[in-house]
Amino acid sequence: TAEQASGWGGAMVAPLLDHLGPGMLLIWDRGFFSYELIRSVCHRGARLLARVKSNTVLRPIRRLGDGSYLARIYPSAADRRHDTRGLTVRVIEYTHDDPHRPGAGERHRLITDILNPEGLPAWEAPLVYHERWEQELAFDEIKTHLSGRAVPIRSKTPAGVVQEIYGLMLAHHVVRRVMHDAAVVASQDPDRLSFLDSLRVLQCHLPESPAA
Repeated sequence: TAEQASGWGGAMVAPLLDHLGPGMLLIWDRGFFSYELIRSVCHRGARLLARVKSNTVLRPIRRLGDGSYLARIYPSAADRRHDTRGLTVRVIEYTHDDPHRPGAGERHRLITDILNPEGLPAWEAPLVYHERWEQELAFDEIKTHLSGRAVPIRSKTPAGVVQEIYGLMLAHHVVRRVMHDAAVVASQDPDRLSFLDSLRVLQCHLPESPAA
C-alpha cells in the first residue's frame, strides 16, 4: 500500500532519491508505489517507469494513439473523489506469452511520467522495464556463482568485510567486461551470454594468464 511504501520503503528509498537528477530514468517494482515517492522523483527532474498492482485505481482520462492512456494518482481517496492534488501519469498495459517468465498471459500495468508516447512508445516500455531484472541477476551472479560459499563473507572485522565485498565486485566487473568484449566481437547482445559458462571458461584458462 501507499502507507507501507511511505513507511518502511520510504525510509530506505528516500536517501537514494537524492542521487536522482534530470535525464535519469528510475525503474522500480510495484511494491514501492506511493504518491509521495512518485512526486519526489518528478520533483528532482528524473523520469519514472514503475509497475503497479492490479488493484491500483487508474481511471483513464485520455486515450493515446499507441494504446496507452493518461490517468491521475492521488494521495488519498478523498482527493480522488474531489479530483484534487492529482498527478497525471501515463498507463501502459501489456501481456506476454513467454511460459518461462512469471505472469504469462496476465495483464500487467506500468506507469510513467513520460506522457508523450514519442518519448517512450508503449511497445518499448515493457522491454525497458524488464531490464530492471538485470540487477537481480547480478546479485545472483555474485552471491551464488562467483562466491560459491555457504557463507559468502567470512571476515570477522568491518575492514575485512569491506575488502571481501570489494574483491567480489572487482571480480564480477572483470568477468562481465570480458563477456562484453567477447559479445562485441561476435556482434551479440552481452545479456544473451551465460555468466556461469563464461566464469567456467575463465577459470579453465586462468593458469594460462600472465603472472601480472
